Amino acid sequence: MEYSDNSLIYVSTEKLRRISFYASKNEQNVIPDSLNKKANWKRKKSAAKHQADAAVSFLIDLYAKESAQQRQPYPVEPEAERILLSQFNYEDTPDQHQSWSDISSDLSQSKPMNRLLCGDVGFGKTEIAIRAAFRVAYSGKLVVVLAPTTILANQLYSAFDARLNGFSINVEIISRFRSTSEINEIKSKMEQGIIDVIVGTHALLSDNITYNNIGLLIVDEEHRFGVAQKEKLRSLQKSVDVLYMSATPIPRTLHMALTGIRNISTLFTPPKTRLPINTQISYYDTDLIKRAIIFEIKRGGQVFFVHNNVKSLPDIAEKIQSLLPGTSVDYVHGQLPPKKLENTMIRFIKGEIQVLVTTSIIETGIDIQNANTIIINRAHLFGLSQLYQMRGRVGRGNRLAYAYLLIPKALQLSPDAFKRLKSIEENTSLGSGYNISKNDLEIRGAGTLFGFKQSGGAGGVGFELYSQFINEAIQKQTSGDQNNYISRINQVSVRLFADTTIPIDYIRTTNLRLSFYKRLSQANYISEVNQIEYEVLNRFGPAPQSVNQLFSTTRIRILGAKTALQKVVFKQQNLILDFEPFPIRLKLERFFEVTHEYFLYTKCKHWFKKNGEHALSLVITPVSLEDITSLVLGFLNKLQNVF
Repeated sequence: MEYSDNSLIYVSTEKLRRISFYASKNEQNVIPDSLNKKANWKRKKSAAKHQADAAVSFLIDLYAKESAQQRQPYPVEPEAERILLSQFNYEDTPDQHQSWSDISSDLSQSKPMNRLLCGDVGFGKTEIAIRAAFRVAYSGKLVVVLAPTTILANQLYSAFDARLNGFSINVEIISRFRSTSEINEIKSKMEQGIIDVIVGTHALLSDNITYNNIGLLIVDEEHRFGVAQKEKLRSLQKSVDVLYMSATPIPRTLHMALTGIRNISTLFTPPKTRLPINTQISYYDTDLIKRAIIFEIKRGGQVFFVHNNVKSLPDIAEKIQSLLPGTSVDYVHGQLPPKKLENTMIRFIKGEIQVLVTTSIIETGIDIQNANTIIINRAHLFGLSQLYQMRGRVGRGNRLAYAYLLIPKALQLSPDAFKRLKSIEENTSLGSGYNISKNDLEIRGAGTLFGFKQSGGAGGVGFELYSQFINEAIQKQTSGDQNNYISRINQVSVRLFADTTIPIDYIRTTNLRLSFYKRLSQANYISEVNQIEYEVLNRFGPAPQSVNQLFSTTRIRILGAKTALQKVVFKQQNLILDFEPFPIRLKLERFFEVTHEYFLYTKCKHWFKKNGEHALSLVITPVSLEDITSLVLGFLNKLQNVF
């Protein structure tokens, strides 16, 4: 590891756990700390740990309050649900199947559901939400579906109504597309219990709407709501089931950590018929625009042209019209009168408009399978997640889609803008939203995580280490400080074998070899080590002794962290295990009892000795090198029942 002033630290492979990803090699202005100023890094870590503790404490407290609430379980109507599922036009992906299983189980409990359904653009979140709404509405309870924008609310209304209308479930929408008289009529129907599912924007959170029989609250893209609206949401969700949906993917490391305190279902698998979107960056070129639009129209499709400036939007639409006489072109933006906006969108959905010139209001909620080309003008001005979301508006069916990211000629891009565009161009594979979210974190910083600002948190130590702090905070706050073994895995020293390396002739690729070292060093559970071992043996064949010893060392470190083990050493046929005295004092009698029983059974001579002021040593002798692994792992497994 190279620091400022050309200072170097050499790190053994077993200590790779202490190294975490901070930023990509392209990141600008990342200055390594000086080894002469150790306090800087300690301060950053302390701030990040404090922030992680606060975030986890809040979530656990919220979870505890929700757990205290009770309601009647929602019964399953097997025949009705069988018909509903059979009417879904696509085959469930494995993740959709699992997510629906999770939510179905939640609804069958007496404790209200609070689940986050997270998935990439177009991976089937809405269908899962519709099934949950069906279960609750069929039981006579009201379902409220909230969306941050009018267009998204309208799209959700169309999807829910199309799937549920045949089951005599009344679906309605409140948005600015509705007149005052229509909204008043809908409110009256809600009070009479005639409406089963109500969809809408933040207008549903106004004080003049009361919910007497609400059973399920579905919130799409919660992070897009304001502070006051979120407070209203919290007051609504106290005793009802809540399903949050997010198209902003959670990086896997954080997902694994947060599943300890939040119910999260994630859609990683794309639908079978989806194809990657062909993406290219180009300078603004009228010939390119003309060719792209003609190609799409000739194959019977439609085009989005994104230009994020309301004032010049009509001029852009007129320019495209002049380029392509006879083509149906129109424009929409968020400041249009509601009826004009609604009518234009309906015409586009019906296929009456071939090219829709629009602002970024299409970022969420538009699902038009016939629109398979999107041209984004001045793409360098958009954020990475915005670009990804807008590109996701095309390619929703089984036809190859195209995305053109246009920038002005002779423009000198800023480093961040360049990285955003390159990232969106390179990440075209299905499910690449998880790479996008990671890159977005690198480019603009960590931002907000579930409502928590991460200044001094992930931004200070890197997202990977911050996720580790989240994991440790969960362990500490759910199991107590004494059982927070994850934070102690780093401290367990294992000196049993002369060689715990992966030979070059076994795994020849350096990066691949290093990745296995890193994964093993980061493993927190025996099941993770077993999975890595299976993968290695399956890919590279029977492992040499040094690799087997590496797996054994990792298992000993994990089990040892759970038993207050500090160090284990083998020298001169003596096996010496050093333990922290304080945890053992709390379990002293049981600790001695299990120790004596085990070594009497294995017929090994053993005794205890004091090792300075801060450790208790257990000495076992004589021990052969061949017996070490089974002997130590067997003993540590026995001690799991003590601590």
